[in-house]
Amino acid sequence: MQTHIPPSQYFERNYPADFEVFGGDMMCGFSLTDALSPPKRARFAGLAEFVVCQFELNLLSQAIYTHSCAAYTAWRRFSAPFADTRLCFSGHGMGSHAPYSILRFAQQPMAAPNTAPVKINWEILQDYTKCFLTDYVTRFIATATPANFSSGAFLQAIERDADCTACVLTPTGWDSKHVLKLLNHGGAA
Repeated sequence: MQTHIPPSQYFERNYPADFEVFGGDMMCGFSLTDALSPPKRARFAGLAEFVVCQFELNLLSQAIYTHSCAAYTAWRRFSAPFADTRLCFSGHGMGSHAPYSILRFAQQPMAAPNTAPVKINWEILQDYTKCFLTDYVTRFIATATPANFSSGAFLQAIERDADCTACVLTPTGWDSKHVLKLLNHGGAA
């Protein structure tokens, strides 16, 4: 079983420095390949954690924009900086701009021969999804006080959103789950 840095510890202590190592606000195949390649790869405190944080922050950004557009400006002021998939228009592997494309590309990089895959499992995705969809959203509501934004209504809205999925590459292929399954029912089944 692979261990990972707990979300609250990583996000508060290591994420800002890892974001500096990543070195940009655009997430595309080119920027992620650069991060996955040596020697940059070795400079991350937690590469899997960083990738999962990018997934979670992109997921929240897209979901808030889609389902609570009035709160989006407050969200962008509140959110930690992240590498946004929507800023890439060059087709370097994140053409769908869907947050799960980050997980797919990191686990199966094909852009360069020296990019080793990032090992991601359901346990890390479950821990980070719980942290971001509960604690981080609650902090957003308490800090930014966006108009007409409630965590319950937000979760109900994303429940119907097919883009709100996570994926893990298993020995038998891709396994995908809606993020609310990770939040409510666990991810390891």
